[in-house]
Amino acid sequence: MKNLKQLKIEALENEVPIIEDEALAFIQNLIKENNLRNILEIGSGVGYSALAFCEVDPGIKVLTLEKDSARFSKAKQNLLEFNDSQVELIHVDALTYRPERIFDLLFIDGAKTKNQEFFDLFAQNVSTGGYIVIDDIDLHGFVQDISLVRTKHLRDLVRCIQLFKENLINDPNYETSYYPIGDGILVAKKK
Repeated sequence: MKNLKQLKIEALENEVPIIEDEALAFIQNLIKENNLRNILEIGSGVGYSALAFCEVDPGIKVLTLEKDSARFSKAKQNLLEFNDSQVELIHVDALTYRPERIFDLLFIDGAKTKNQEFFDLFAQNVSTGGYIVIDDIDLHGFVQDISLVRTKHLRDLVRCIQLFKENLINDPNYETSYYPIGDGILVAKKK
């Protein structure tokens, strides 16, 4: 049976992006300190972050959504190898999915151009006092320094992320903080 360290090595060897260690530790701490038990994750990848969240406490339940067929299959295989009943994995485009339950934490780690759409769609499923965490908000440093961008496509993506970040920070319904750890994390607490 694999452990998380082995899963991380395998993902990196196969060039599958996974959450950075510092960002993962931050979110695990957020989960622990706030007793967050019901998590919705947008973008399963290979299941690494969902499994890592579950390590915090055996009472945690994660619903994770993955659109990509190859990643879904790999995540499903990994969850079976870990024999993890805390994680429910669904193969679906998150933008077409409507959960009927409330979550303590929404973790957005899908397509960066869709951050606003994911937020708009799933924020209603976050409890009052719950958290929304968006990973990779710095996009490899480009969001902090757009002068590094050399293509129009990337510049448009960076502007999209910058606008999302600015809108969320200024949204009076959330207490939002930016943390320059990993590739940047945005944390919004629902008021």
